[in-house]
Amino acid sequence: MKTWETALVIVNEVEFDHSLHAFEVYDKKENFLGLITPATIEDMEQIIKDLDNGSCPINEMWEDGNGNVCNMEG
Repeated sequence: MKTWETALVIVNEVEFDHSLHAFEVYDKKENFLGLITPATIEDMEQIIKDLDNGSCPINEMWEDGNGNVCNMEG
């Protein structure tokens, strides 16, 4: 499992559904903002690539998998 830190948030990769992992998003004060749950392994792999390349779920308004946009309010 990996952890990424952007200018705004910390993202932790966590176990979710067997080989499918989810991504917990926290602000810099470690307040939980949300959980990104990809629908497929391919989606998960793309999220990892995006995070590895410096993407930020808040700046890019990622959805959490339930239609909610990631923001600093949680």
